Amino acid sequence: MTTGKNRAVDLSRVLGGAADALSRTRTCWLVTRSEEGIPRCRPMSLLPFEAVTGWTLRLVTDARSRKVEEIWGEQRVCVLCHARGGSFVSVTGRTHLVFEPEEVNARWREAYDPFFPGEARAQAAFIEVDTERLDLWIAGATPEPFGMGTTTLERDASGRWVVLPES
Repeated sequence: MTTGKNRAVDLSRVLGGAADALSRTRTCWLVTRSEEGIPRCRPMSLLPFEAVTGWTLRLVTDARSRKVEEIWGEQRVCVLCHARGGSFVSVTGRTHLVFEPEEVNARWREAYDPFFPGEARAQAAFIEVDTERLDLWIAGATPEPFGMGTTTLERDASGRWVVLPES
């Protein structure tokens, strides 16, 4: 149990709530930064999330897209998720782009076929976001009253989650 500004936070409960919310999220907003420093938001399909993967979010995209160019310039992104049931999760992290055909094929699932039918699959790339920070609003997991404060978790140098004081 960690406290910040008189709000008790049960770390395992909050992480469980975040993992559950992300596993129920099918669409999200990917936020990148343009070359001019302007935030760019675009809706994306979030590939099935499993917390056991080390809190890595995966998205599939066209390797020729503007978002890929922006990620090359600034490797940190934010992914905004709204899960069914009213949970909200903001994930900030560093990205890894996967272009190599053998790596793309190894990660490929039949569920991605509608986004890249036929020969379009040759242009597919994966955006993998290694989660460094979570900003959370999860009913039943984050402190009450729900929505009146943000619960923020960050990874420390050893990779453990730490609750940050509410600002």
